[in-house]
Amino acid sequence: MTGTDQLEALVAACADEPIRIPGSIQPHGVLLAAHAAALDVVVASASVQQHLGRRPEDLLGTRLPDLFGQSWPRDGLRSLDPSEPRRLHVVGGGVRRVFDALGHERDGLVVVELEPAADAPEEVAVQARASLRALQEAGTGPALTQIIAREVRELTGFDRVMVYRFDEQWNGTVVAEETRPDLGLDPYLGLRFPASDIPAQARELYTAQWLRSIPDAAYTPSPLVPSFHPVTGAPLDLSASALRSVSPVHLQYLANMGVAASMSISLITHGRLWGLIACHHYAGPHYPTQAERGAAEFLGRTASVLLEGDEHRRRYLGSLGVSATASNLAAVVGTHDREPLTALTRDGLLLELVDGATGAMVRLNGRTVLLGRTPETADVQALLARLWPTGHRTTVVSTSVGTLLDRDGRGADDGALADRLAPAASGVLALPVLSGSGGDALVWFQPEVLAEVRWAGDPQEKGWRRRRAGCA
Repeated sequence: MTGTDQLEALVAACADEPIRIPGSIQPHGVLLAAHAAALDVVVASASVQQHLGRRPEDLLGTRLPDLFGQSWPRDGLRSLDPSEPRRLHVVGGGVRRVFDALGHERDGLVVVELEPAADAPEEVAVQARASLRALQEAGTGPALTQIIAREVRELTGFDRVMVYRFDEQWNGTVVAEETRPDLGLDPYLGLRFPASDIPAQARELYTAQWLRSIPDAAYTPSPLVPSFHPVTGAPLDLSASALRSVSPVHLQYLANMGVAASMSISLITHGRLWGLIACHHYAGPHYPTQAERGAAEFLGRTASVLLEGDEHRRRYLGSLGVSATASNLAAVVGTHDREPLTALTRDGLLLELVDGATGAMVRLNGRTVLLGRTPETADVQALLARLWPTGHRTTVVSTSVGTLLDRDGRGADDGALADRLAPAASGVLALPVLSGSGGDALVWFQPEVLAEVRWAGDPQEKGWRRRRAGCA
């Protein structure tokens, strides 16, 4: 099997790759797993040889308090946090080694991750405070995303920082970008990346773990010894691990982009992954300190709150406008209760109820009135017959009539109908006035909007998919 064939096989299995249980970590740190009750080490990464000067097998059975001595917290696990490091010391062979430690519990084990300690310079805290002020003053979403890209790049020193936003289909578009000016990097701003770049299981991990760091994308994985849970016999779940080893597909993805080191920070609104702050470095490995990474994660969390607040504000303002229009419309209908069709179709109030609607149809008691820009009456009636073929009518919302008509397998007639509808009614909101089989309905239309999408490659090209797709 050639290298190309091997890579294609990896990509084919990407969506099902067990990225939570890779059996190894990145070698710039150490992972130790111990029984939560006895605190005796039962799993150690091979990298303890490099960082502690001991074989992993020799650490098995050692109690964590004995390994870390007086630096082990008196209240034990309660002082260990998955995102806030604690300073721990290891003494052996006459040498004291100092580490920043993160800890969490998983499946009855306490998992401690160590990275060589680096002092947090005062300028990190100063920069973080200045960045926070800049975010608070940013205002709307576009300004906020540009500022978060700028502040994270200045804080962490990466060559490129992008803010990457997901759409409803999980394609991601670069909506903000900051680059090191002297490198002359090609811009990614406005490029759209397909959903296959970040599979569902990777997005799930990004939602659970705010920051992901790969300081050296050319690393050799450090295997766990043993690679399985000592009680269950299952592979050790590293989904909450900061040092978790990365999919080889994702490492190839980075290599194909010329990226030597990367970091990502999640942006989460309403409990859902809104996007990512993606950081790339090109000259070689790049090791942001725990303090820099912690400050960057804090900025990402803050930006998430501000983005969610901006969404709430826009929805609230929109709801106020709709409420006012609905009140006016109700007043008009109330004064013309014998002619509701006339009342609903006067003064353009019906169109104002739906943001972006440029046309509407009202059908009451067998009478139909079209407002604004609409398809021909026959095509509207054909659409409604297609939406409610059995007489059981429910509210229908779609931004693409063509896709809607294709849901049961579109034939030639439906294809022609979609083509005729699109200029005035690519988007549809169809609302039955009364439940049941009656024909009364309110329907709003939005015209087709053509937009140029700059894909980061050809999404239909097999070779491009092979080069770009990657698990996280």
